[in-house]
Amino acid sequence: EPAMGGSTWTTLKHQDQHTLKAILIWFNSALGLVARWAFGQTTQHGRARLQIGDISSTPIPDFGSQTNAGKTARRIAAKEFDRLTQLELRPVALAAVDNNRREIDHVALQMLGLGSEDIANSLANIRAQWCAEPSVNGLRTSIVNQLEASTD
Repeated sequence: EPAMGGSTWTTLKHQDQHTLKAILIWFNSALGLVARWAFGQTTQHGRARLQIGDISSTPIPDFGSQTNAGKTARRIAAKEFDRLTQLELRPVALAAVDNNRREIDHVALQMLGLGSEDIANSLANIRAQWCAEPSVNGLRTSIVNQLEASTD
């Protein structure tokens, strides 16, 4: 079946499509990317492989929960998913300067019930610090230059 991201991204399946949509938005948000990177094996700069057995221990909100929070997250994901999948994304190492990734973050924060501007600003700082990590940007000059140009 078609999958995105090459061999370092695991293909995910879920019986409930609304839960799957929430999970996919999460893993493309800065918080999801950082969680995946932190639990992955960074044996090469700019790459983090996640072993199949490690998926279950990777932190992720319980979007399948029957609580109000779970239902709200699924409702938001169902509403926003098709629009978000139409966005053209830059490489994850450029998440700090990618307006479309910021839009995904905005939706992910709404799904978590954390839509305040203060939290969005804090997440922007996390995104910038994460992208500055050599294990994320791979020390590629073109990536580092774009990240540095955005802070000038």
